[in-house]
Amino acid sequence: MGEVLNIPRTDRPTPPSRPYVVRYSLDSFGANAEPVLRLVHVDCGQDERICEEENEEGGTEYNCSAEGLCIGLQLSVQGDDSGNRQRPTIKLKGKQEVEIDEGETYQKCSESKSRTDTPCERGVKAEDSVQGDLSGGVHVQCFYETLSGEKEDRARADPILFASADLSSCGLDTKELGTWHIVFKVTNNEGMPSDPESVTRKLRVAEECSDGMASCGSGLCAQDVVQCGDAGDSASEDLSPPSIQLRKVPGIPETSSFVPVPRFSTYKACPASEVEALLQAPCEPGASALSGDEDDLTSQVLACPPQECLDNLEACTMDLKFSVSGISGCEIDTSAEVGAVLPITLAVVDSYG
Repeated sequence: MGEVLNIPRTDRPTPPSRPYVVRYSLDSFGANAEPVLRLVHVDCGQDERICEEENEEGGTEYNCSAEGLCIGLQLSVQGDDSGNRQRPTIKLKGKQEVEIDEGETYQKCSESKSRTDTPCERGVKAEDSVQGDLSGGVHVQCFYETLSGEKEDRARADPILFASADLSSCGLDTKELGTWHIVFKVTNNEGMPSDPESVTRKLRVAEECSDGMASCGSGLCAQDVVQCGDAGDSASEDLSPPSIQLRKVPGIPETSSFVPVPRFSTYKACPASEVEALLQAPCEPGASALSGDEDDLTSQVLACPPQECLDNLEACTMDLKFSVSGISGCEIDTSAEVGAVLPITLAVVDSYG
C-alpha cells in the first residue's frame, strides 16, 4: 500500500504554471539515486474555472467558481436598502507611494501590465453592501506638490471617472519634478460617501539619474549617497529602516531552525527555477528585503558582508551582492565536524545607510 501524499492545500486550485512539486529521492547503503519529481496540479471541478482576486497584501489568491460564477474570496454581504445601510468601502490597490523618472509615462494598468515591474496606476477596490462593486463609479482628482513641499490648494482639473478617462485628463504631468497626489473618491446610489471618504496615491516624479549617480530621497540626483544631504534630502529623517526576511529553504520544513547539510557536500545559492532548486536541495535561497517606503531591495541583499561595508555603503563591492555572487564569499566549510554550525549572514543597507 502506498502512502497518501501530504499536499499543503487542496481546497483551492494551484496557480497557473505553479503546481506543487513532490520530490522523490533514494539513499540506500550510501548510494544516492538521482531524485525524480512529480508535479501535482489541483484543479476546479467539472464546468468550473479558476478565479483570481487580490488579497489584502496586494498578492493574488485563487479560488474556484460556483456554478460558473466567480463570487470572490471576500464577497460583501448583501443587505437591504434600509436605514442601517453602511457607507461603501474604498481601498488602494498596490503601494501607497510610487516613484517614476521625470518624463516617464504613468497610466492606468492594463491586465498584462499590472503583472510587470513597470509602474502603472492600479486604482482602488470600492464596494457597497447593496450594490456590490463600485469600481466603475470611482472619481479621481490630481493635486501637485513641488520639491520644496508646497502643495497646490486646487486640483489641476475637475474630477474624472477613473474607469473611462486617462490620468492626463486630471492634469497629471510627469515632466514636472515633485509629488502628485492622486485622490480617489466614490459614493453609492444613495449618495453616501465611502469610509474613508477618499484614499490617496502619492506619485513622486524624480530626476532621472545617469549611471554612477545616486538618486536622493528629495527626487534629485547627487554624485553619491553621502552628497544626497546637499541635494535637499531630508526624507531619511522620518523613514523607517529597511526590513529583511529569510526565504524558505527548498525541501526543509519552515519550522526548522537550521539547514542540515551532508558533510563534504557543496552548499551554494539556489537556482532561480523552483524545480531546479528542489533538485539541488539543500541550497541557499537568500532573503527578501524592503526599504522603509516598501521599495523592493531584494537585489541589494548582501551575503556575508564585512563590517566596514555595513558601516559605510561605499565600501560594499558588487561581488558581495547575493544576486551577483550568491554565497561564494562566505566561508562554508562542510568538512567541519558533524554538528558544527556554519552561520551565513545576509544583510541589506538602503541608500540612506
